[in-house]
Amino acid sequence: MNLAAHSIGSLPASAGSLPAALGSVAILDKAGAARLLGAEFHNQAWSGIGIYKGYAGVTMRQAYTQTLQTLTTRVWDFRDCEPDVVVIQLGDNDVYTGATHAQISQALMDFVTKDLRPRYPHAHVVLAATMGWDFNEVANDIDEVAGQLVSSGDHNVSSVKLPWFSGQEHRVCCEQVSHARIVAGHISDVLGWEVNISLPEYAIGCLPDPVKADREVTLKNPGFESPLTVPAGNAVADGWRSFAGSGGGTAAVMTDGGAAGAHYLRLTAKRTGYVGLYQAVEHAPHVAAAGKGLYFRATAQIRGAAGRSGTAKLKIEFRNQTQNLISQVDGLQSVSGGWSLYETTAGPAPAGTWHVRVVLVADTGSAVDFDEVTLEVSSTPFR
Repeated sequence: MNLAAHSIGSLPASAGSLPAALGSVAILDKAGAARLLGAEFHNQAWSGIGIYKGYAGVTMRQAYTQTLQTLTTRVWDFRDCEPDVVVIQLGDNDVYTGATHAQISQALMDFVTKDLRPRYPHAHVVLAATMGWDFNEVANDIDEVAGQLVSSGDHNVSSVKLPWFSGQEHRVCCEQVSHARIVAGHISDVLGWEVNISLPEYAIGCLPDPVKADREVTLKNPGFESPLTVPAGNAVADGWRSFAGSGGGTAAVMTDGGAAGAHYLRLTAKRTGYVGLYQAVEHAPHVAAAGKGLYFRATAQIRGAAGRSGTAKLKIEFRNQTQNLISQVDGLQSVSGGWSLYETTAGPAPAGTWHVRVVLVADTGSAVDFDEVTLEVSSTPFR
């Protein structure tokens, strides 16, 4: 069977002509889902576009028939591709421009019923939304929108939510791979399509399951050994996100042998700044809201770079649905020139916790090496 998938959404301005965009911060995930399913892929995306208002000065309802963004007279021939599945991820840019839940939901339903269905009457429609980045995010309502469409008589509609751990930033590669796997799995569950899980480039997803008590959380790339880790001297390690304070500094993956394995992370803070990396895991919000927040212990091998002493932080942060900080334990450590195991404990997670971050920091003027980072979870305090 010749399977075809079509995606509709908005493209980040930084993506240029990269294939596959869907949603305000997506580049590769829906194309990846199509590849996992062995489906032909068509994409329709526009930087900053919304379904009700957005940033682009035009909505997808207005631009849907266009072939090119800048030529309104070039109308797309919808007979060119009759997709089996249409994945729609729209509304995030509308949230940022102040549109209400009701306005976004109604615009999504109008788009499906008035714009899409007359052209693709037989395609299965998937409404996708990311969750965990804003109190007013589209994911709050996406299941209800799909349900209303089904109740109105369109039974070929479903919805899927994609966990978001990236703050207000674009996703790193392994996060996009994880979302590709989620979308492909959803389509497989609904339509019975087979997912080709043997593709090696789609085996490196990094979104963890919601944390459960009394086990170690599987962090992505804890020893900075990932095959997608960028060359030494670059500022990004796969699965981790870099940040810097006033004055800044650098983050580099080093290849001359760590505490275990060939690689490790070196953070070098300038005299007036600090620099760090973090990774987030999901904490079930209803657990913390019920006063049963979990306890966490982070460990890492740490040393001062080049045999010198320094000041490091092995932080644990609790963040809410918008990824704003609720509370934290700094885990400030004075480190020597040799590898040593350090730990930080925190908890219980306070009410409203959606995400727990492990944060590695080189403090003002310090150069610090990190390796073999772990995160454990417990229903009772660590001793």
